[in-house]
Amino acid sequence: MPKILGSWGGMRRYLEQEMLAPRLRGRVRYGCTTYVGMDGCRIFTLALDGKVVRRFSWETVNSWLLAAGKKVTAVLGFNTASEIFYEEEFKALGVDTVITTVDGSCGVKGFVTNGLPEQYD
Repeated sequence: MPKILGSWGGMRRYLEQEMLAPRLRGRVRYGCTTYVGMDGCRIFTLALDGKVVRRFSWETVNSWLLAAGKKVTAVLGFNTASEIFYEEEFKALGVDTVITTVDGSCGVKGFVTNGLPEQYD
């Protein structure tokens, strides 16, 4: 993970160019505000084909979904165990966290879709 610690831009490029399946490259875009929202957290966005699919912050997961009694599962996919990030942050919020690695070095072997809960099959 050292290559992405320097900036959000570096992390975004890493996510968009190295972590996505080839057919999604150029279609998915991640964003993060430089300002802190009213909840004290930065706002993250996920867009597909130029349309924002989701806007969220850590506090959205923490205060809204969990406080509303919703079961939240974060499925995080990586190439290898050495690239894992945000696992502990999600777990600290009380979110069920599933890790997938392409090489099988941690968690479920395969892509993030291999780690989706069974109800999504």
